[in-house]
Amino acid sequence: MYIVGLGSYVPGEPITNAMLATVFGDVVHKVGDHFGVTSRHFTLDYQTDRVMHGGNSDFCVRAIHAALAQCPHVSLDDVDLIISASSTPDDNLPTLSSVIQSKLGIQKTMVMDIRGGCAAIIQAILTAKVYMASGLFRTVIVTGSDCCSRVFYPYLHRNKDRARVKDVMNTLLFGDGAGAVIMQSTPPTSGGFQVEFAESSSEFADKDPGFIFSLGGSNTSYLGQSDVALSRVFQHFPKNIERYLQQVIRLTQDRIQALGVTFADFSHVIGPQANQRLVQDMNERLMGYRATYYYVGDRVGNVPGGALLMALDSLSKTYEWAVGDNVLLMGMESPKWLYGYAILRRVSL
Repeated sequence: MYIVGLGSYVPGEPITNAMLATVFGDVVHKVGDHFGVTSRHFTLDYQTDRVMHGGNSDFCVRAIHAALAQCPHVSLDDVDLIISASSTPDDNLPTLSSVIQSKLGIQKTMVMDIRGGCAAIIQAILTAKVYMASGLFRTVIVTGSDCCSRVFYPYLHRNKDRARVKDVMNTLLFGDGAGAVIMQSTPPTSGGFQVEFAESSSEFADKDPGFIFSLGGSNTSYLGQSDVALSRVFQHFPKNIERYLQQVIRLTQDRIQALGVTFADFSHVIGPQANQRLVQDMNERLMGYRATYYYVGDRVGNVPGGALLMALDSLSKTYEWAVGDNVLLMGMESPKWLYGYAILRRVSL
């Protein structure tokens, strides 16, 4: 199976720590220093919290059009399946993928949502690969995205004079954006990647979560409440991350090496984009291959569902590919320690 088109989208201009510091004070710089996030993109005007660039589905549509521009032989009429990966859909229902279908103007196709974080896009690519291998579909759109600012920023802005440091720390490392790929069962004539291998698994469901994002759901109802503390919506558990992330990294490394592949075989590794501290830990544990780790989280913040594809698109715009270059996409998410990875091989220029 092949990736024949690749695109991404971030709303508006970069919002730097210095810009946010004019609203929230110097605590923003502590966020940047701690997590290594220097800027991010919001669909909201950071000074007024007014929506400027739409919502999650709009990001996805713009990223998809950017991907389609790379493969003019593919039309929207060819699309057999749309898979979206996100933790912040426009609404619980209708599904994000069906809203994307509507905005693209596709009359008939299969749609599927995968609700998740950093590993969800790997699950989406794997699902597309399996469907195409079965012969059911020939052309699939896969998009990963998140729109976190519309969840947290109005509250944070409204309470800017009494915002807790913990609330600022837990939210301003996130950003908005989307990435998209067009996948086909036949190889492209120019550009593109073959998806040589993809795997996703959940082997740590008995471990305590490192992060909980309580955006509604049947266990958590905010209806009728005049105000909800951000600490109830974004819950971080740093000690659990320190305790369990190493085990997930080690298992992922073992699974990749069991394929007969070493990290020296990749031109680039695109792994978690959550924050610089995590990246540094990953680099140390991936046998020191710092030159291959490609990271954009410092510029766009943590966009859980979209991070890997956004980074791959950014890399593709700057790197001079050679046929046969191998790229590793590697996603890990702390809410229940899911992991996944995909090995991509450049097939043409």
